[in-house]
Amino acid sequence: MNNSGAFEVSKWSYMSKFPENWISKTFKANKETSKRELDQLIQSHQISFPIIAKPDNSERGKEVRILNLIDELDAYFGNSHFDELLIQ
Repeated sequence: MNNSGAFEVSKWSYMSKFPENWISKTFKANKETSKRELDQLIQSHQISFPIIAKPDNSERGKEVRILNLIDELDAYFGNSHFDELLIQ
């Protein structure tokens, strides 16, 4: 595990190594993903609100949020300091 998992490590790259039934339903999107695309991704992955949104490469819970509406998720994406984000 790069940097012992402490920082600058992609959660997505490690989660993808586990059996699917071991992890929460998750998808990865970039911060440029539109509100419409996010809504479609949420539906296609059968994820329902409230959801957890978090940067793929962050540490110690930085910018992890629990969101209740698609508008909140869209604002989170627009304001994030990170390019790659995970939705669970």
